[in-house]
Amino acid sequence: QQQQQQQQSKQQGQQGAAGAGHGAAGSGGSAGGAAGGAGRRQAPAKLSCRLLLDCMGHYSTIVKQMRGRAKPDGMVLVVGGCATGFPAELNTTADLLTTITDASADMQLFWEAFPAEGGAARTTYMFAYSDAHPNRPSFERLLDAYFALLPAYQGLGPEGLDALRFKRVLFGGFPCYADSPLKPGVATRGCQQLA
Repeated sequence: QQQQQQQQSKQQGQQGAAGAGHGAAGSGGSAGGAAGGAGRRQAPAKLSCRLLLDCMGHYSTIVKQMRGRAKPDGMVLVVGGCATGFPAELNTTADLLTTITDASADMQLFWEAFPAEGGAARTTYMFAYSDAHPNRPSFERLLDAYFALLPAYQGLGPEGLDALRFKRVLFGGFPCYADSPLKPGVATRGCQQLA
């Protein structure tokens, strides 16, 4: 009887993995295929589907496999943060794309800002589109520029940055490729078990 339950659990786990979201796992197993109630997840040996949505962007294992060792042609460099202390009357609107300086060193700095936490805080980003040349500014230099320009961009009074209390500061880079978007293809090792 235990062997029969293990077989049923394995079958239900395989159905759950193939038909995720359809409640196929049943009461005796889980989508991962728990065997014999031991609580261990066993990945199916092969999973096939008609459509795979990869929502991990440029850094997914599938995209990395399809691009191989191709270097990006450009980068979107982003720095920013979320802070409290902005004047309430200035924290009611948003900017989606604005600039306050001229281009310099082959880069134009753009800004984005919007109220956060119901207007109690404000999120601001500064970003630039750049080629992938190694001499482009580091994130440290971009953060320095962000903090230097933020008071003028947001119309902060004489207190400047001292009026703000940062909850978080961030930076990130997004690679850009001339041969985008990727053509539909087959990723032979695309689906790997994530621990």
